[in-house]
Amino acid sequence: MSPPPPNAETVNDRAKLLYHRIVARQIATDPDLIDRARRVISQWRSMGHQYDVFDEWDRLLNLDPAQLRRLITERSENMTRLRISSPLGIASGLFVNDEALRRRIRRKAKNGLLLVAKRRADAVV
Repeated sequence: MSPPPPNAETVNDRAKLLYHRIVARQIATDPDLIDRARRVISQWRSMGHQYDVFDEWDRLLNLDPAQLRRLITERSENMTRLRISSPLGIASGLFVNDEALRRRIRRKAKNGLLLVAKRRADAVV
């Protein structure tokens, strides 16, 4: 029997992790991406949005780029929470402009979760 499909929230979280892996590689070749992310937060604030998560992102964006790259791809509850409101996806421009890429990443996220669930189910048998 195959495992049930993962719920949408879990797929979204996994897709955001995959997005941020791409962004981490971009930061390595385009460190100005960090400044663009800072400007995204500034724009959000100028639109009247004020959330504590912006302060958390400000702190992250002030880290050494190598440390930032490691943290944004970390599998932790805190980073899963922060990736939901990440300015990096918008700053990179990739996900805003490339619908096909977004679909591929969501499909990869879903298939990866299904594979993990299948391996767990097989291990129980």
